[in-house]
Amino acid sequence: LRDSATCLQNYMDNSGGGKIPWQDLKYIFGEIMYGGHIVNDFDRLVANEYLNFYMKEELLDEMEMYPFAEEEKGASFVSPAPSTFDKYLEHIDKRMVQDTPIAFGLHPNAEIEFRTQQSNTIFKTLQELQPREAASGDGASTPQQIAEATAIEILEKFGEKSFDVDDLVRNLD
Repeated sequence: LRDSATCLQNYMDNSGGGKIPWQDLKYIFGEIMYGGHIVNDFDRLVANEYLNFYMKEELLDEMEMYPFAEEEKGASFVSPAPSTFDKYLEHIDKRMVQDTPIAFGLHPNAEIEFRTQQSNTIFKTLQELQPREAASGDGASTPQQIAEATAIEILEKFGEKSFDVDDLVRNLD
């Protein structure tokens, strides 16, 4: 990806305001630099469709960068007017403040589902970390007791081993 960005920067800086060879760039990025690493035909198709969506002349005419964003309110990211590579990076840093599912062509509810699953996972993990006590108190072990029993079991199984450090150093040479 870094090499693709460098290649694009060279094309943009050296175009002198002339026409940018979009087909050439799509081939370089999609088939040579990045595409050579794609082994699944469907993944290659997705990558090429992204390139077809973004790599076109309208990109320099303040095009909407979020696919299907015209259907959603408030979610927009417009490409800047033609400028230098550094100005493009500055525009991205200022205007793209947070990820949104719309940026990836997803419905806004996709984020709700993601956040719900993420919250459930966090609460499940917190619940598993809580100390447990049995209601009857019959032989219930705390996490500390389980850890101690496991450590003792490992020591009994393998015993204490001591190594002659000088011998090890000599063997390394």
